[in-house]
Amino acid sequence: TVIIIEPDTMTTSSDVERFDAVERKFGIDTYTSPHVGFAAVSKARYSDFLVREVDDDGKVAKLEKIVLPEPKPENTNETDKDDKKVKQDEKKNLKESSPSSASEKLTLAEKELASLIGKTPASEAIALLKHWSATPPPSPEDSDAEKSYLFPVMNDKQTRKKVHEFIKSPHLAPYAVAETTDERRIRLFPMTFRKMMKNYGAYPSSNNGAKRKRQDDRRSRAPWPRDRPDYLKFVLYKENMDTPSALRELMKKGRIDFKKGVGYAGMKDKRGVTCQFCTVYHEEEEDLLAVNEKNMSVCARSDDSGGGASFFLIGGFSYAKHNLRLGKLKGNRFEIVLRNVTVDSKDNDSGAKTCPKDVITTAAQSLEKLGFINYFGMQRFGKFHDTHEVGSAIIRSNFES
Repeated sequence: TVIIIEPDTMTTSSDVERFDAVERKFGIDTYTSPHVGFAAVSKARYSDFLVREVDDDGKVAKLEKIVLPEPKPENTNETDKDDKKVKQDEKKNLKESSPSSASEKLTLAEKELASLIGKTPASEAIALLKHWSATPPPSPEDSDAEKSYLFPVMNDKQTRKKVHEFIKSPHLAPYAVAETTDERRIRLFPMTFRKMMKNYGAYPSSNNGAKRKRQDDRRSRAPWPRDRPDYLKFVLYKENMDTPSALRELMKKGRIDFKKGVGYAGMKDKRGVTCQFCTVYHEEEEDLLAVNEKNMSVCARSDDSGGGASFFLIGGFSYAKHNLRLGKLKGNRFEIVLRNVTVDSKDNDSGAKTCPKDVITTAAQSLEKLGFINYFGMQRFGKFHDTHEVGSAIIRSNFES
C-alpha cells in the first residue's frame, strides 16, 4: 500500500480525537504503534484511490496501452471508386423511381400476390391493407371495414409457404402479418391489428433476429485452435464504476453471451481507479476491441471533480487455461491520497509544538515496518452505523424495532 499525503493540506488541531470518537464507541481503539495519530480525508476525488489486482502468479494488473480496432483500409483504387459511384447513382435512381406512398407500393405487390393465390383474393386483401394503411389512418371505432382477411383454402403446403414468404418480404412486411389456421387457410392482418393474431408474440422480434444473426456470425467462425487455451484473459480498467456494472456493459457492447458471462476474481470499489483481471470463454481479442472505441469518447471527457464520468477500457490480452473465480487472487495493491490532514497540536513531552511533517513521517515509517491491523472499519456498520443493532434485532425476531 502506498499512501500519498497532500503536503499543502497538513494542519494542526487541538481536537483531533473527535475524528475517531465514533470508532472508539465501537471498540476500534487498538493500534500497532504508539506514535501520535492524525486525521485525514480519503477519496476526496475518486482518482485519489487506485487499486491494482495481483493474481495468483504475482502479476499486477495494469493497462499499459489502449488498443483500438484496426481501421478499415480506404479504397484508393480508381476502379473501385468508379464502381462505388455507379452503385450510388443506381441506388439514387431506384429511390427516385420507387413508389412513395403505401397505396402505390401495395398496388405493385398486388400483382405478385395474385400470381400466388388468384386475382380476386389478392385484390380484396390489398384493398383491406390500403384502407388501414391510409394517411391519416382511419379510427377502428369509426370504420366498418374488416380487421383481417381469410384467404381461400390452400391444400398445397408449398403454396402456403410461398404466400407466407411474400407477406414477410419487403413488399408487404411493413403493412401486414399472417398466420395459418387449422383449416389450411392463411389469415392476413393489417399491422394495426397484429395483436389479434392467435399466436401474437410467439415469433421472434426484429431485435431477437439481430441477436440470432450475431450468434450465427459467431458460429460461422473457424474452429477454436486445439493448442490455444480456452479463455481470453484481459485487464479491465475502470473509473468511478463498480465491477458488476462494468461487466454488464462489457458483455452488451462486446456482444458476449450473458450465459457465458465474464470471470473475475474480486469486486473493486466504485469510487476509484481500478485494474483487475477478467476471463471470457472462446472469445477473440478483435471481438472485444470495439468496446474501447465506444468508450474512448467518455474517457476523453473524464473529469474526477464532483461525480465524475464513469467508463472502462480493456487491454493486456493473453490466453489462460482456467476461468477466473471469486477469491482466485493473491491480493491488491493500493495507492491512496490523503487530503486535509489534521495533526493534534498538543505539546509533546519536550514542551515543543507537534510538527505535522514529523508526525506523518513517523507514521509512514511505522506503517512500512509494522504494517497495520486489518480490522473491519466503520463502513461495515452501514450509513447510519446501526447494522449491528439491526442484526441483533433480527436474531431476537424483534422486527418492529
